[in-house]
Amino acid sequence: MRKHNAFLSHQLVRFGIMTLDQVIDSCAGRCTRATVYRMLKELRTTAFVDKPYFPSAPFNIFAATKKLRNQVLSTSHIGNSGIHHRNAAHAIAVTETFLVLSRYSFITLIATEHEIGSFEIKQFCHEKIPDGLIQISNSDGKFELAVEVESTQKNDYLMDELIEKYRATFLKEMICAGLLVVVRNKTILTAYQEKIGKLPPEFEKRILIVTFEGLKSLDSRYFGIQHKYPGESLDKIATISQGVVNAVPLFYKDFCSLSSPLSPPHSEVDSIDTHKGLL
Repeated sequence: MRKHNAFLSHQLVRFGIMTLDQVIDSCAGRCTRATVYRMLKELRTTAFVDKPYFPSAPFNIFAATKKLRNQVLSTSHIGNSGIHHRNAAHAIAVTETFLVLSRYSFITLIATEHEIGSFEIKQFCHEKIPDGLIQISNSDGKFELAVEVESTQKNDYLMDELIEKYRATFLKEMICAGLLVVVRNKTILTAYQEKIGKLPPEFEKRILIVTFEGLKSLDSRYFGIQHKYPGESLDKIATISQGVVNAVPLFYKDFCSLSSPLSPPHSEVDSIDTHKGLL
């Protein structure tokens, strides 16, 4: 499997499902739009990628098939069962969140719930599977934050439960050093702010709540500057061992072992017509 195909395959497994715009965005700065169309066509032809229909999601979405998930993930990974149609809209919101986060210069590693093993996640936080995690590397060192995406309004019980599990995580001094909550609108933002404001200061300072719009203007002192394209954090795989989150280069795995050989290499500048019959 060629390098770009392997990169895109891992992003589709990492995020579960992606819209066409998100697929193009993830590859921006790496290859041309025409190459993206060609890769999607090849991956669909070889049964690695499907184009499912979810009533709650946009029409042009792509998902890794079980065949591809089994190649990239082990059975112990949470995301190996794929995305249920009821979770499609949320999955797309999570994908968008991490594509934005991957642009920040201090965010050197991202991982979603689909690529973290069940044993690994138990080392990260208390009785909670976050939507994902980010690793921040700056002058203060390296540390990891859990990321929760709230695309719909939760009731008080569910919000209190989420906050309590992260409070327990901080008390136990687990790997997770803080929490980033990304919410759909200001109504949800206000509801969380009121609850977070009641926590002791040592816990309150570990939780940051922003809207999807606010995600695009995070404090550069902590997250770095925002680049035009997704950064190198997409080129890494997170592993958790002995209480430490490590970054492994994406191509450390032997993607060339994937079955169903693809067609011969194309020029980097393919004809835009290669997307006909795909969308």
